[in-house]
Amino acid sequence: MDELDVIPISFAEVQVATTPSYALAVEMEKDLNDQISLEYEAFYLYEQLAAYFARSDKALFGFSKYFRKAADEERHHAHELTEIINKRMGTVTLKKVEVLLDGWMGPECLNPFNAYE
Repeated sequence: MDELDVIPISFAEVQVATTPSYALAVEMEKDLNDQISLEYEAFYLYEQLAAYFARSDKALFGFSKYFRKAADEERHHAHELTEIINKRMGTVTLKKVEVLLDGWMGPECLNPFNAYE
């Protein structure tokens, strides 16, 4: 055979692994999904704070900008974790996000952050 000869191959002969050797363990997948939920809860909290401080009656735009950036970071973390699960053939399970923080008044509106830091 010289360099230009073509070796015929049938795609039926090619074996494709259905489960990669780096598939996620069940407990790891659960933990990653739980972390995604926490990231989205933090995203909602920061997004709500950004909106609160941007209101015309508050007009604390520096705070609003800070919390908007923090919200974007949390959402980015959730996306990264989603990619990790997908690359390892896991299943992403998004849960209900429960962050209800209405009627804030004064500095006590920052108290919920203690749970996320």
